[in-house]
Amino acid sequence: MLAFDPLLAAGVVLATAATDALYVMFTSAGIARRRVPAASWSSLSLLSSFAVISYTHQCDLSTA
Repeated sequence: MLAFDPLLAAGVVLATAATDALYVMFTSAGIARRRVPAASWSSLSLLSSFAVISYTHQCDLSTA
């Protein structure tokens, strides 16, 4: 059975919130047709998403 780690859960929630905030900034820049800021926010959002997914996947594998 998997153990619940409140610190890990809080970290995942915060990282997901940060990723969502980056996506909002990307969308805002895209709507305003500001290309360079939109590209910057998009790349940060992609890196943040990859980090969250990679970290949670590694934690899932370590408990198996």
